[in-house]
Amino acid sequence: MNSTTLMHVTDSDAALQQEVVNYLNGPEFPTLLGVTIRVVDGVVTLSGEVRSYYARQVLVHACRRMTRVAEVNDELRVANRNRHENSYPTRFAE
Repeated sequence: MNSTTLMHVTDSDAALQQEVVNYLNGPEFPTLLGVTIRVVDGVVTLSGEVRSYYARQVLVHACRRMTRVAEVNDELRVANRNRHENSYPTRFAE
């Protein structure tokens, strides 16, 4: 993807937003429950909460792979980051 291609995008932000939502609603991606997707001038902003850092990374990377997305702003937060810290035994527990 190059800047020349991005400057010639003629679809509206609303159409691109719907395309992003449809793409991310695929079975290979984490749930979008709690995620807001906004598009302004081809720039996708993801905000809200996801369940894990992995889910955050997957959603952001998927948007960046889309050819008509100019940029991705990651404003996602990971919910209950400490929830799993005590779920798994560790060697170094005090």
